[in-house]
Amino acid sequence: MARQQAIDMAWGQEKDRIVMSSEFDKLGMQIGKKESAYVLYGPNAPQDLKQQFTDPKTGVYQCAAGQTAD
Repeated sequence: MARQQAIDMAWGQEKDRIVMSSEFDKLGMQIGKKESAYVLYGPNAPQDLKQQFTDPKTGVYQCAAGQTAD
């Protein structure tokens, strides 16, 4: 069951990325690596990421292996 959820989530994210990329192109918008990283790993990261990657012992958001969000 968890495997299927992971597959569905990955598929949904890829679908969203493709759609959003197309819309960004139409609008002439560009999002750089720095901005993307800030959105994903910064202090205001999406709640689902924070829930999945917060160390339950310390309460610290572990946004990447061995790193914490500033």
